[in-house]
Amino acid sequence: MATCMYCNSQIQDGLKFCTNCGAALPVEAPVEVQAEVLPQQPFAGANPQQPFQQPGQQGYQQPGFQQPAAQPSANDSGSIWWGVLGFLIPLVGVILYFVWRTSKPNCAKVAGIGAIIGFCLNLILNFGVLMQ
Repeated sequence: MATCMYCNSQIQDGLKFCTNCGAALPVEAPVEVQAEVLPQQPFAGANPQQPFQQPGQQGYQQPGFQQPAAQPSANDSGSIWWGVLGFLIPLVGVILYFVWRTSKPNCAKVAGIGAIIGFCLNLILNFGVLMQ
């Protein structure tokens, strides 16, 4: 018989849960295999607030916690020249829109609008030539 370390009630050996409080009981290794466990010491320069992680390992995030969104770059002015480029060469405007839509949303929007206007105007002019 053993004693539960949570509620101090008597329990049978080999059980995984206490029959009185329901707490999970530690599984003890056989005596001949049991090894001494030393407390972990952080290495010099370690940040005690952030545990060490292996490469590729993701840390635990508390429920409800969100990572901050990527900030637009400082040179995201949304210059009209990106719209002119998208107007003159609509394929370039579409490519710039998809490349920049998360990192430079203002420039992406202007280039995309220029591409749409350039494509539509090109379509209208070509349709007018076909009708003559």
